[in-house]
Amino acid sequence: NGAGYRDVLSIDSAPWIFLDIGMLRNGVDGYGDGVTSELVGGGCLGVDLGFVRSEFKRLEGDAGFESAITDLVNEIGSDGTLKAWSAEIQKQPLQAARTRNLPNDSLHYRLARLFAILFECPFVRDSPALLPHLCFSLASLHQHVAKTLTSLWANYPEEHFSKLVDSMQTFVTLSLMMFEDLEEDTLTKHIPSACIVLSILCESNYVHGEKGIIPHTRFYNEQVNEVIDAKTDFERWKGSDDAVTETELAETTMQKVYIKAATLYRKDNEGLPGHFTFSAFPFLLDAAFKHQLLQQHSKHQQHHEMRRSLFNCVLQSPHTGPVQLGAALYLILNIDRHNLLRTTLLELNRNKDKMRRPLRVQFTNEEGIDEGGVKKEFFQLVIRQLVDPSFGMFTENKETNVHWFQPRIVCDSNDIEFMLIGKMVGLAIYNQVILDINFPRVAFKKLLNIKPTFADLEDLDPQLYSGLVKLLEFDEAKEGGSVEDVFCRNFIVTHEVFGETVEVELKPGGASTVLTGENRQEYVDLYTDYVCNKSVGKNFEEFRDGFYEVCGMQAELLGVFHPIELEQMVVGCPVFDLAELEETTRYDGYKPADQLITHFWSIIKEMDTTQQRSFLKFSTGTDRLPIRGLKSLGFVIGKNGGDSDQLPTAHTCFNHLLLPEYPTREKLKEKLLNAISNCQGFGLM
Repeated sequence: NGAGYRDVLSIDSAPWIFLDIGMLRNGVDGYGDGVTSELVGGGCLGVDLGFVRSEFKRLEGDAGFESAITDLVNEIGSDGTLKAWSAEIQKQPLQAARTRNLPNDSLHYRLARLFAILFECPFVRDSPALLPHLCFSLASLHQHVAKTLTSLWANYPEEHFSKLVDSMQTFVTLSLMMFEDLEEDTLTKHIPSACIVLSILCESNYVHGEKGIIPHTRFYNEQVNEVIDAKTDFERWKGSDDAVTETELAETTMQKVYIKAATLYRKDNEGLPGHFTFSAFPFLLDAAFKHQLLQQHSKHQQHHEMRRSLFNCVLQSPHTGPVQLGAALYLILNIDRHNLLRTTLLELNRNKDKMRRPLRVQFTNEEGIDEGGVKKEFFQLVIRQLVDPSFGMFTENKETNVHWFQPRIVCDSNDIEFMLIGKMVGLAIYNQVILDINFPRVAFKKLLNIKPTFADLEDLDPQLYSGLVKLLEFDEAKEGGSVEDVFCRNFIVTHEVFGETVEVELKPGGASTVLTGENRQEYVDLYTDYVCNKSVGKNFEEFRDGFYEVCGMQAELLGVFHPIELEQMVVGCPVFDLAELEETTRYDGYKPADQLITHFWSIIKEMDTTQQRSFLKFSTGTDRLPIRGLKSLGFVIGKNGGDSDQLPTAHTCFNHLLLPEYPTREKLKEKLLNAISNCQGFGLM
């Protein structure tokens, strides 16, 4: 009955909550005393969460139990503790929680037990009143309690971890969908608090490795990415002088959330920002939203640089003409197509103080005006030449077509070129250009200063990775032979340098160190470090220096990207959704139901993937997909007169395809295939 539950859940017994119904035991989900990491000093929270879950399931729907739980949660104060513990807080200052070897009955362990158990209660997780109160209480606690929960949640099975994440995501989503009907506290305290709890869960996700308990995309919140204005959020996050006013924000309904949620509570020792923004919680934001944030930052920097340059130009010469103004406002590169790399290097060095201006490219003796198409082609030509294996800077894996830096022992005199390709990648990001480049994911991890792991070899060199996995999994007893006899290796790596085989030791004395079953993990670790770091160290450093010479002002913002997201921003979205392109295409002179348009899409759908990408390159200047997918292209099909023997043409600057009104499907197909197979170079129609 209700009274009985209240006796069990009474405030006086709160330090050992649920003890009377057997919910406190040793071990967590069968992991035993070793479950908790060193973050909480080694011990165990002493909660059998499997039993907790079964009891909550048994008590589901019991009015007395739900009433008692409601009373308990509502008794949790703004400091995250119950009344019965308030005296202990004075006796046990928060500073004491910084010690590493806390006893299991310390206040902070008991707090962690309390929150761990309550977050397991479906009634609490599904309650629009109890869950936000619980989140706010947890978010208000000292960081040591959060660290304790981080260690606990890091050992959850995927099923139970997902339930916690989904509950928090659902609360944030519903709050944003119905924010106009919510109370002030929900917007100023509860949404930020829910984001804080999600951040604890996100940290827990990666305690035992970068793969995580669940994929990083499970932390994306669709509602946040759809309705929150990236420009507004970014400006509030950065505290920009150009931030919009609250009056301007009120012009659109959805933006009112920023007025109501203008102030985020401060934690005495955390230094959190005074204004709540979703940009402060980047794990909620998908790659497309983060790309918008980066665009806003780029535009802000470009506009600032243009204003400064214009002011200096006019100040120095009041009668400046349009040509001089253009040179002052933009980074203009004059490139000789027949001497591509040399003129690119010279132009970038000559304009090194103008890197943060909008880019314009002019090919020597060509009339094309750069509205985007010339710039795209410029990047394609330079990148293609730099990564070509015959140029000597990069290797190409024949199985995956992935490009990787030549080992320094092979390539030792291309510092300028490696820095150039770094600058090109930086300029591409800064000017929103997708690159035709096949770097492995480890390259983007290293750009973000994330340490490579053995798993990165699978993307970089699948054959090498497979061989090392076999080495690690080799069962000497089962196979009837030793690692030493079967693999016959020492701690060395070999390279071909100008036709000669050169050996490099993985460690001092490696040539005389035999690979055995006992040292094979060391061998794999050293091999991974050599391939990903040591062998390419200087070359990659030059590449990274060139990259941050352009993107240095964006380093903080780039730090919120997951390596996969940075990769997508540089090389585009991997998903080729043709239906998405068809649905979002606009028409100029044609209608979607016209026979020619019907024939056109049927022809495109018949093509294989290679031909479809060739069509995309012909129409837009690149076969790479924008990070937000084909729907973001703004693709237009325009009418270019009546029947003609002319081939289709394209304004690649504007993603605009021009089609004469061919009378038959056969002629349309012939002309279209002919056009997309001969689309090299940029010219005027």
